[in-house]
Amino acid sequence: ATPLNGTNIVAIGRAANVPLSSNFVDSHSNWGRTHQFDIQPTLTIRLAENWQLRLMYKYFYVTSPQPLDEIYAGDAYANGDLGRFGFLTDYFHHKTDQVVADLPGKFSLGKIKNTFLVGFDFSKDFGAYDYNTVCPATINIHAPDYNQPILTGADCPGSGLGYNTLGYLAYGGYMQDLAELPWRLFVLGGVRVNWARS
Repeated sequence: ATPLNGTNIVAIGRAANVPLSSNFVDSHSNWGRTHQFDIQPTLTIRLAENWQLRLMYKYFYVTSPQPLDEIYAGDAYANGDLGRFGFLTDYFHHKTDQVVADLPGKFSLGKIKNTFLVGFDFSKDFGAYDYNTVCPATINIHAPDYNQPILTGADCPGSGLGYNTLGYLAYGGYMQDLAELPWRLFVLGGVRVNWARS
């Protein structure tokens, strides 16, 4: 024992005599399937020789439910029993919409050459998912019996159902000018204003 601030720290237990490749979660757990879809069309409209309007829209959607995630609930007991805990996510989806419109162009003011940009962007992001806690049966690491019934409700202390949503809305406008002065001197200036809510 090593004293630490007047307290004795004692190492207890030892490594279990099981193969390093052992896995004590059920065969139907800890996997998931993700479906993802995104599209980003862009339209460019030439307004004049040095001016073109660019419009871009992006849509992104992902759903990724997790039938059952199992984790170990601490160390195994001396007799080999190992408690487990589980999470179910039957419903999970996330969606993003983005719009960008900008107008780059070039013009001259006397001997000053300008590369100008003005634009606007918008982004909306929303997600929703559930989280349910369950209790897979205790398993013995020396004689594992897999795929036992999953306990819920009163048979599973701390179990419960939950639901959450998250999202934000953001948009902004911007303007920028790169001025080329005589003698290859450049001046860059810009401004951007953002609004956001989450």
